[in-house]
Amino acid sequence: MEFNTIKVLNVTSSADNAEQQKAVEALQKYWLKNSEDLVLTRYGLQAGTDDAPLDIQFIQNSGDGRVAWVQGSYYTTGADGRYFNQKLVLDMSDFSPVSMPNGGGSWISNDRIIAHEMTHAIMGRTTNMRDLPTWFIEGTAEFITGADERLAGDSNNGADFATLKSEIDSWDSTSADYSAAYAAVKYLDAKITVADPAKGIADLFTEIKVASVGGNEKTLDQALTDLLGYNTAGFIADFKANATLANSNIDFTDTDTGAIGGGDDDTTVPDMVNTDLPNPLTAFVENWPTFSAAPTAMRAGPGINIELVNVTSKSLGIDNINILNKTDDNISIFDGAIAYVSSERSRLGAYQNRLEKAMAVSAISEENLTQAESRIRDVDMAKEMMEQTKNSILSQAAQAMLAQANQQPQGMLKLLR
Repeated sequence: MEFNTIKVLNVTSSADNAEQQKAVEALQKYWLKNSEDLVLTRYGLQAGTDDAPLDIQFIQNSGDGRVAWVQGSYYTTGADGRYFNQKLVLDMSDFSPVSMPNGGGSWISNDRIIAHEMTHAIMGRTTNMRDLPTWFIEGTAEFITGADERLAGDSNNGADFATLKSEIDSWDSTSADYSAAYAAVKYLDAKITVADPAKGIADLFTEIKVASVGGNEKTLDQALTDLLGYNTAGFIADFKANATLANSNIDFTDTDTGAIGGGDDDTTVPDMVNTDLPNPLTAFVENWPTFSAAPTAMRAGPGINIELVNVTSKSLGIDNINILNKTDDNISIFDGAIAYVSSERSRLGAYQNRLEKAMAVSAISEENLTQAESRIRDVDMAKEMMEQTKNSILSQAAQAMLAQANQQPQGMLKLLR
């Protein structure tokens, strides 16, 4: 779609303020607080009382395929391995379109992405994440909202599950790596419950939490040994040798996501919280970005702000659809993409109508000015000056005659006296 040869769809602008502001609204109203509550309920984790900062940043086209991530700093030795100065970064070229309250109906929906990243942020403030293995960090973040859809695709609906488990040995940030990590954490949670039906992965987090937030500050090796009788290496060997879909509480035949809260919990990120607060998190201080938009006018003064958006297949989330599985979810994804593109076309069409009307008014004004200028340029100055002189003389003569006529009655009155 173009306007005056300028593409208004599939653009790669440096900022899409409209989508970013929608993301801020959704984060403040729903996703941040819901995610914080979910991690507290399921894992027993909440960042401490030190009001750690959490910067919210928006970027465009990171180029590395990531939709969102949490980054921070930590001391390489000593201390307790917690992260500080954390940032939640959203790549809006991939995170858009923003849909409230639940962010869409697929496994890459906005709210599930935020819950995944907030799990990282909260673990960064409550555990020695510096020393935790990547599979555990990513697997627990996937488990908080479930990732059955991804795992089903990567394992060919379970047919290749045995092969997929070997991905746990290394980390290359592939989809299969995330699926293997998710399956490992599901298996770990199931193993803890088998050993003690009253326990689950939340009890493991109690063991590895740092002391400053009420934990026992054990290493993962120590915690696994206490709960299961072997260390991390022993668990990995057990997972690769013995984990199955069944004993990991993984079921691809139902319609839920496999989130924590039960083997088949159909709840991902609840939609009950509507905080409408600028800083909804209990244990963080959020630092929000500011937005600015230049007017479209050529000079300072009245103008309109036209926000351009990215509607590539990747940004709409339809570039990697698995047509063999989760057809209902796929239909929802396509419906959402179509609705988003239609709404953007309507919005841009309204801008176009407004601009066309402004152009028509400007064209009329231009024509009137051109005609006025032409009359001025084409005038015969000598003739017009003579005409003006003539009219001036006639006006002065008329005024003189009127003055004389007014004097005659005055003279008669003097004679009568």
